[in-house]
Amino acid sequence: TKAGTNWEHKILDSLHIDGMEKDKQILLPEILLRVNLDGNTPGRIYECKTYKVGGASNDIKMIMQGLCPPGYRNQVQVQMYASKIYGADVVAYGLLPEDYNNYLRAVDPGRRKLIPVTYDPNWIERVYLPKHMILCEALKRRAFPYV
Repeated sequence: TKAGTNWEHKILDSLHIDGMEKDKQILLPEILLRVNLDGNTPGRIYECKTYKVGGASNDIKMIMQGLCPPGYRNQVQVQMYASKIYGADVVAYGLLPEDYNNYLRAVDPGRRKLIPVTYDPNWIERVYLPKHMILCEALKRRAFPYV
């Protein structure tokens, strides 16, 4: 969301991590892959996700329990694969209604959750890469991918 994008750097800055790089792009042209890291240090990725406080989606319910939703987990797995940085946290931050229209508000550490994500090379090799390579071949042929 626009609000999430506008809050992202402030949320990452609120972690006070020396040497954090923001908005790094990684290209793997040989497999037609591009990933963008919200924040990273040499040893860790920080993927920032915002959500509406009081929301009822399954993703929000998982975040409130300190669990990483599958879509976020998969995204971070691919980021770790592409970057060769094999540690990550999803930095989840709850936005209040007033946060959506005022990006100058301070980050409230009480609404910030760090959810660790462990690298899973088996998922990359057995699930992600086979599907991604089908997509790559289809793109090269300018055709629709078929599984």
